[in-house]
Amino acid sequence: MRALGLLNCSSLGMEARFGATQLALFGFTARHTATCGSSSILYIKKETGKAALMIFSEDSRVKIPCILHLVRLGYRYLSLKNAIWDEETNIFPDLFRAAMVQINSGLDADDIDQLLTDVKLLLENEALGKAFYEKITERSGIRLIDLAEFSNNSFHVVTELTCKNGDDEFRPDITLLINAMPLVFIEVKKLNNREGVLAERNRIITRCRNPRFRRFLNITQLMVFSTNMEYDDGSPQLIEGAFYASPSYDVPTFNYFREEEELFLSELLAHEDDSVENEVLKDNNLSVIKHSPEFASNKSPDTPTKKNPEYWNGYIPFFTPTDADGTMFKFSTADSITEEGLKKSSTKLFAKDTVFITARGSVGKLVLTGSDMAMNQSCYALCAKPGISHTYLFFLAKELIHHLQVKSSGSVFNSIVSNDIQCTLLAIPDSAVVEKYAAVVEPAFERIANNTKENQHLTHLRDWLLPLLMNGQVTVA
Repeated sequence: MRALGLLNCSSLGMEARFGATQLALFGFTARHTATCGSSSILYIKKETGKAALMIFSEDSRVKIPCILHLVRLGYRYLSLKNAIWDEETNIFPDLFRAAMVQINSGLDADDIDQLLTDVKLLLENEALGKAFYEKITERSGIRLIDLAEFSNNSFHVVTELTCKNGDDEFRPDITLLINAMPLVFIEVKKLNNREGVLAERNRIITRCRNPRFRRFLNITQLMVFSTNMEYDDGSPQLIEGAFYASPSYDVPTFNYFREEEELFLSELLAHEDDSVENEVLKDNNLSVIKHSPEFASNKSPDTPTKKNPEYWNGYIPFFTPTDADGTMFKFSTADSITEEGLKKSSTKLFAKDTVFITARGSVGKLVLTGSDMAMNQSCYALCAKPGISHTYLFFLAKELIHHLQVKSSGSVFNSIVSNDIQCTLLAIPDSAVVEKYAAVVEPAFERIANNTKENQHLTHLRDWLLPLLMNGQVTVA
């Protein structure tokens, strides 16, 4: 879900994500402080003179929320700043020794050092880690993992742990350590980033084929990448969602995560720990995003899933890109959610006259909500600041789409990501011009809305009467 909250004074740093050089109309000035690759915008509140630097990147949108979710699942966050690990295997020796003592009674220091040496030798073979896999699945003798009492093991999550052999290296976004061994790595991509996802898959294939990375592939048991999006079963390529693969020396086969039973996240997840969150954000130089509404949405584990019928077929319209049918106003949608679906998901209810922009599917379509409405994560929501006309915001958004079309050298582009919005400069007139504009345009918008609503009513009436006419139940006098 991406609610930009454009021009909404309640969220400093979420003001006018269009990157305009002058926002005097809204009480802010702004200037870019970085390139579009990982953009940030410095916002200065005129009344106080205080500045807030908001950083918008893949890390802040996907990686950090993923780490915090893993922490709530039971992993401990481990900073690499003062950590010591074996760069040949990325095993953390001190943590490894502590874990082996925990799950194997009677081991002394020499036994553990020999075990660590044996593990390194197992990782040298060319059998795709078969010998190592057999070792970690042993249930008798000296065990590397306690499979009988899984909670006896130690679990850590680290970020940007480099896998290096000579001049070749790669650095997964997230690595999961079980008993100090890097058994899982996770690559994350931001939402609606089709080309980024495909490029990441190609990079994974390149790594798998590189013989210099065999040791790291042999120890890895699971490779995961996620876009923090709902699965799209109709997509011809696996782009949206979270996918996993076992290691390969060639092309890994990625699969969906599909739960056989309903997961009750409220029971699985520990409560949020503010001190841990602060530690993670500080360690990644992202403390500034802590109170951002977008960050709060990104880290929420809840999303309305169609697997739960209690969330659907309610009275709250739920907008998706397929509802963008060319009409300016949208009063109803193909799907609707219940109060429970709204409460248990990260979506929110947007007020009437919010501008929705589709970021996937029919990319770049605009609609104005004719009633209170929720939306899915393939859209952006722009909400006008009180006193600013939604009609002005609508055409400002149309100008944004035009600029993006020109940049993409055509009227068709694959997706819209937040950087597209942040790195587009648009002129903003003074408040007097906007007020005069709204006085002229708002009555026309109101007539369009009324006509749209009447057309929809007539369409529904036609669809009801036509079958009756065809089968002779009613006649035209």
